[in-house]
Amino acid sequence: MTNYDLAVCFEYLDELRDSGVTNMYGAGPYLRREFSLNEGESMKVLLSWIDTFDPDANPVQRATEALKNDYPLVVGQLTGGRR
Repeated sequence: MTNYDLAVCFEYLDELRDSGVTNMYGAGPYLRREFSLNEGESMKVLLSWIDTFDPDANPVQRATEALKNDYPLVVGQLTGGRR
């Protein structure tokens, strides 16, 4: 997954959190639907988002941190969704 792909996912998760539609532990199905991820991929992205969450940092900064620190990330490109 590229830094851009992960930042787009993180931005989506930030917006989902702000909307209050779901508890973030239940965000996996939203990621799967929006980005055509499978269950394992969506959980890896979500766990990376949780591990790097900082309301003062933007999604690009957090994605860069996640990639640099080798958080559990998906290999390959996203398909569909907000790209």
